[in-house]
Amino acid sequence: MEIHIPADFTLAELQAFIEGEKAEAVEGYYTAAEWAEHFDIHVRKMHEILKQAKKLKRLHMIRVRRLALDDKMCSVPAYALIKTGDET
Repeated sequence: MEIHIPADFTLAELQAFIEGEKAEAVEGYYTAAEWAEHFDIHVRKMHEILKQAKKLKRLHMIRVRRLALDDKMCSVPAYALIKTGDET
């Protein structure tokens, strides 16, 4: 999958967004591994950040199909940021 997270979107900006500060949201759904790769952090750390975002209702999760290492398709969670005002 092609990643559309802006190259200049930093981990600090993500934290600010999660905490409710005005910041640009990133469009699209990405797996924890894709988010972690963008920020160059360990997937476990990214899961902690995503858990915090979900707790604060700043995250939406769906399941997407991705190609696994064994060349089989599998369903994995993917996450998108919820823009201010989009919460229902």
